[in-house]
Amino acid sequence: MKKILFFILLSSLHSYSQDLNTSYTSFSSENPREHIIRFLNDSIIEFQNIPTHGSKSFSFKRRYFKENENTIIEIKNFNEEERNNLKIYNLDYLENKRIYLSKYKSELIDKNNNTVYVKNEILNRNNIKRKSITIINGKKIIVDRGITNGYGLIEKMPKENKAVTKFVMENAENVKFKSEVIRGLKAYEKYGILGINGVCIITKTE
Repeated sequence: MKKILFFILLSSLHSYSQDLNTSYTSFSSENPREHIIRFLNDSIIEFQNIPTHGSKSFSFKRRYFKENENTIIEIKNFNEEERNNLKIYNLDYLENKRIYLSKYKSELIDKNNNTVYVKNEILNRNNIKRKSITIINGKKIIVDRGITNGYGLIEKMPKENKAVTKFVMENAENVKFKSEVIRGLKAYEKYGILGINGVCIITKTE
C-alpha cells in the first residue's frame, strides 16, 4: 500500500505544471513595472512587487485553478488598502485581470496580456542577466549589460562591444537609420530567453 501511495504522489507531482515555491518574474512591453509570482500550493498564488531603493515589499494572494493545460488566475476583489498599494507600486494594471498561463520550456506564457514569466533562478545566471541583444541591419550581436544591484547601482561595468561602438560612432547622426526596442513576450518568442532583457533593432530606412 505504501508503494502505491508513493507512486500516486510521484505521478501527481510530475503532472503538475508549476514548481511550488518557485518565483517567476514578469516581462511585458505593456506594463510600467514588473512583478513576481509564486505558487504557494495547488490553489493559491502570491503576487509581489519588485522592491527598489527606498520602497517596501507589497504582496497579495489570490486563488488559481487548472483548465485543460492552462492555469487561470482571476485578480479582483481588492480592499481599499490593497488598491492603494497597487497604485503606489505601479501594479494597478493587475486589477481585474484574468491571466491564462501555459507552460513553454521552463517559462510561463500569458498570451492574453503579452507577458512571459521567467524563473528567478534563471534570471540570476550571469549569462542571462548580463546579456542583451542588438540587431544591426539584420545582424545579431550579443551585448554585455554589466551588473546592477537591487538599488539600480552598477556593480560591474558592461564590457565594450567594439562592433556596436564602431557603428554608433559612425552613424550617431545618420538619419537613414531608425531604432526600436521590443520587450516582453514578443521579444521572447522571436529571440529566446535573452530577449527578455529587451532587443534593440537598428535598421536602415533607405
